[in-house]
Amino acid sequence: MARSQEELDKTATVLNSSYGTPVTAITKDLFLPESANELYEEIKNKNIRIDILFNNAGQGHYGLFADSELEKDLDIIQLNIFSLVVLTKLYLKEMVSRGDGKILNLSSVASKSRGPWNSVYQATKAFVQSFTEAIRYEVKDKGITITALLPGATDTYFFNKADMESSKGIPDKSKLSDPADVAKDG
Repeated sequence: MARSQEELDKTATVLNSSYGTPVTAITKDLFLPESANELYEEIKNKNIRIDILFNNAGQGHYGLFADSELEKDLDIIQLNIFSLVVLTKLYLKEMVSRGDGKILNLSSVASKSRGPWNSVYQATKAFVQSFTEAIRYEVKDKGITITALLPGATDTYFFNKADMESSKGIPDKSKLSDPADVAKDG
């Protein structure tokens, strides 16, 4: 959904009409190594200042690591780590020079536990958690707020995209967190 220009345009229209705030929808496939830099440059060329960066893109894959496709594992690392680091680096530099800004990186409670059948995803979220804590310490006196959000299982398309519908590790749908509540917590 996040890579669909049509869906982003619909959301932008709703946000604009509901809150009167101009919204610019930009589609980039952050599985591609060049996309994070391209996104940054496109935003910069539109003279849009980012005061709050919310690094929410992420994906996992369910299955035994030995049986999974290497390319799929590397794609998850590309999206969950590489793109997050690029965007954090580029916007953090701007925020430090201004002396203000906020970055929220989506980690996961999965970052705090071992992850059989979901090893690459959980390892990437452990990276996000550690990385966020480290840079938060580095800029603690610079007027920047850096936070890692660690939601539990949330009612999104994540489980479908990760081929986890039949996993025993997914709670009953009634026990999944509401995405709007998770966003508010963030």
